[in-house]
Amino acid sequence: MSASRLWVRVAADGSIAWLARDAQGRVVAGPASLVAGEVPAWPAVEETVVVWSEVGLVLRRVGVPSGGRGKWRQGLPYLAEEWVAADVADLHVVAPLELSGNSCWVAVVERAGLAALIARLRDLGLAPDRLLPEAAFLGTDRPADALVDGAHASFASAAGLAGCCETELLELVAGGSPEAMRRVAVGSGGGGVEGID
Repeated sequence: MSASRLWVRVAADGSIAWLARDAQGRVVAGPASLVAGEVPAWPAVEETVVVWSEVGLVLRRVGVPSGGRGKWRQGLPYLAEEWVAADVADLHVVAPLELSGNSCWVAVVERAGLAALIARLRDLGLAPDRLLPEAAFLGTDRPADALVDGAHASFASAAGLAGCCETELLELVAGGSPEAMRRVAVGSGGGGVEGID
C-alpha cells in the first residue's frame, strides 16, 4: 500500500512527529516522533504537508475589500507590521490566493524563523509541498478552539486572532473565557490547564 500524503507536525518546542496516509486516509507509516540526530527513511509520497506550531506565527481575520484587491494585498505587510511590532522588511505575510467573501485569514511570521524551519526540514530530507499553521485547524467552525501541548497551545478565537502561545497565557492571549474555550490536549497532556485531563 503506497502513501499518498506525509503529515509532519513541528511543535512549538521544536519536536517533530509524522505519519503517512494513503489516498483513503488510512495510516500506512507512523505515527512516529523524530529522534534527535536521526534522519528517518521517509516513505515515498505524492505530497508532504508540514503543520507548524510557532509562537512567532500569528493569524488575523481581516476584512477584504470588494474592489482594489491588488492594492489591498500590497498593503497587507504594513497592516501586519502593527500586529506583531516588527519591521515590515522582516515579515513574511500570506493571504489566500483565491479571495472570496468579505474576510479572510492572513498569516504573519518573521522571515528568519520561516527560513530556519525550511532549512531544518531540508536537513531532514524533506521538501514540503505545503506549510500550514497549526492554528488553521482550530476555531469556531472546527472541533476545538485550542490544542494544548504541554507548555504551549495553538488557538483560534472567535474574535479573529489565531496562533500559538504559552499555555498559561492562553485565555489572556486568545481572549476567551476558560469555560467557553473548547480545548483538546496532545503530547504531555494539558500542561496544568483546568478542564483538560
